[in-house]
Amino acid sequence: MSDDDAANTQDPREHVRSNVFLSAVLDCGTVSGPVRVRNISATGALLEAKDLPREGTRIRLRRGELHVAGDVAWSKEGSCGIRFRHPVDIFQWIKKVEHAGQRRVDDVVARLRAGESLSDDSVFLAEPSALPELEQIAQELTQLSQDLASAPGLAAEMAEELIRLDTLAQRLRSWVAAAE
Repeated sequence: MSDDDAANTQDPREHVRSNVFLSAVLDCGTVSGPVRVRNISATGALLEAKDLPREGTRIRLRRGELHVAGDVAWSKEGSCGIRFRHPVDIFQWIKKVEHAGQRRVDDVVARLRAGESLSDDSVFLAEPSALPELEQIAQELTQLSQDLASAPGLAAEMAEELIRLDTLAQRLRSWVAAAE
C-alpha cells in the first residue's frame, strides 16, 4: 500500500475514535434511557439504542460519575452520533466503572451463595431509584426458579440449588419491600 492509499483510509475527523462496547445513560430533557457507546473520541461518540433523539437535540451522556453535554449530530434508526460540547478524557470513559456500593453487594451475594445467613446489620437498602429494577430482578429470579423446577428430571437433580435460588429471590423481594 502506498503512502497515498494509507492517507485515504485514515479517519477524516480531527480526533480518532476508540471502538468500544460500553453501557451509558442518555438524558434528553426529562427522558433518560440506556444506550451502548460503540465508539468514542474526545469530541463525540456513536450510540446505539431504541428510540434515540433526532438530529439537533441537546443531550447529556452519563457513565458512572462521568457526564458530558452534547448535541445529536445525526440520527437514524437504532444509532446516532453525538457531538460533545467540550472535550472529554476518553481513557476515563473507557475504564471499568465501579458503582457505589458494588463491593458490598458482591460481598452479600458471595455470603448468600456460601449459605451464610445474614444478620440484620448486613442487609443493605437500595436507593429508591433502584427499587423497580430490584423488584424486576426478584420477579425474574422467581420465574427462572419456577421454569427450572418444571424441567423434567432437573428438579430432582438440582433440588438444593433451586431452593437456594428461590430463597435469594424471596430475600431480594423482602429487601425491596423493606426499603419502600
